[in-house]
Amino acid sequence: MITTILAAATAPLAAFDNSLFLQAIMAVEGHAWKDPGGAYAFQPGTWRDHSTRPYSFACLPVYARDVADKHIAWLSRVLRAHQYPVNAYTLGVCWRFGFVGFTQRARQGGGAVDYGERVWNIYNAAQSAQAPKAAQPQHNTHTP
Repeated sequence: MITTILAAATAPLAAFDNSLFLQAIMAVEGHAWKDPGGAYAFQPGTWRDHSTRPYSFACLPVYARDVADKHIAWLSRVLRAHQYPVNAYTLGVCWRFGFVGFTQRARQGGGAVDYGERVWNIYNAAQSAQAPKAAQPQHNTHTP
């Protein structure tokens, strides 16, 4: 499954939706905004990488979203630089385990990590729900 996701999901980043990704992260993490690291479950080091504000601000959605967007952009650059696809699976595993943890799991051939798969599934379900529905043919029910 993991190698399928890595191989098949090479859509351009322009199609990537940070809001849907962060909704998936919140669903998988299950944290409340009041929890340390906030709903996105930031680690102190990750917060410091992208913000000069105190770590306690990770509990405030407006500041957390700014840091999350910066972190997604940074992870995307790192993944591309190492020739990995940028998608909900790769970003999800990097979000949880860091890039080094992601590469260790990729070398192992996947298997043990379902975090990325859960993020991938939630992200894609939400993206499908938002997709415009195909136009339905109009049937003329009256006679002239």
